[in-house]
Amino acid sequence: MFWQTLNHHEVLRWAGIFLAIGFLTWLGIGLLRRWLLHHNLLAVPNDRSSHDQPTPHGAGAVMITIILLCWLGLIIKHQVPLIYYGVLASTAMLAALSWLDDHGHVPFLRRLMVHGIAATIAVISLPDSAVIFGDWLPLWLERTMMAFGLVWFMNLYNFMDGIDGMMGSLTATIAVGIAIITPLWLDWQLSLVIIPVAIGFLCWNWMPAKIFSGDVGSVALGYLIGWLLLRLALSGYPVSAVILAAYPIADTTFTLLRRISQGERFWIPHRNHFFQKAVRSGLSHAAVTGGILLLQILMVALAVWATHRRMSPIILCIIFVTTWLSFFQWRFRYSVAHQDGREGSANPARPVLSEPVHAADKQDEK
Repeated sequence: MFWQTLNHHEVLRWAGIFLAIGFLTWLGIGLLRRWLLHHNLLAVPNDRSSHDQPTPHGAGAVMITIILLCWLGLIIKHQVPLIYYGVLASTAMLAALSWLDDHGHVPFLRRLMVHGIAATIAVISLPDSAVIFGDWLPLWLERTMMAFGLVWFMNLYNFMDGIDGMMGSLTATIAVGIAIITPLWLDWQLSLVIIPVAIGFLCWNWMPAKIFSGDVGSVALGYLIGWLLLRLALSGYPVSAVILAAYPIADTTFTLLRRISQGERFWIPHRNHFFQKAVRSGLSHAAVTGGILLLQILMVALAVWATHRRMSPIILCIIFVTTWLSFFQWRFRYSVAHQDGREGSANPARPVLSEPVHAADKQDEK
């Protein structure tokens, strides 16, 4: 844990860098917001939205630009293999493609192909000597699973950009966890850069959101966070890596499985994630995001604990995440039953629906 080895001067230096990055992010997003408003590049609410006001989207362009510039400086300083530059180039490629999709349309298969290329480059950058499953799986199969997993993580991270403050809170807490646990000096610095960027974005995105990240931020951030989590897992802390990302993985995976089991067209945009249902039940964006932020703080503590003991943190992680998801689901069902009961009382002749009819909701359009 590198923060324990820093002397007084190094702490002050990193604190200054931290504040400068956060301020530049806040300032850059503010300037971009004015430009987006001037050019009327807004996310317009519709029947699939979690918001009711046209809002600029694309703050991720500033976030990713600042992260890439900082990472480039760190990578040059550490004289790492050339493939690391490929990770930066892949991030820029993902951000550019996502910007086009935010303000136009890019076919799904084309996006998926680019995601696959980026994930492949990220996996190639991982050292061959580092494995998770040891002799249980051949190296090529483990790396293939990682590539598919990274593509999935990029997309589920994009799904998390659905309510005010959600993605920024997740990004900051996961990066804090990586910075605390990682035994790699470079990764400690890389993750430390992400934290003030996420906080600078949160200043604009907390309820009521004045700007959204857009896919340009959520997809590229999912890629970088996923890559750092893979490196953390390969450094000897796979349980900690999973715990840090447990909530977004669980929410998205359970939602997907539920939609498949109910025969829904799961590939169509929707707003049926657990955290979105909590907002639809009447809870404010701040209340839901604040609850998930509290959960993420618990996950960071469990991830640190998992560096010493594995079983107990895993059990507690499952209990906590399940409790949060169950509460969100219960709250939604209660609000539906309460609303249907009131409608039934007002219109006795009208049949009461056990479930509301939901319009599809594109996750990254608020």
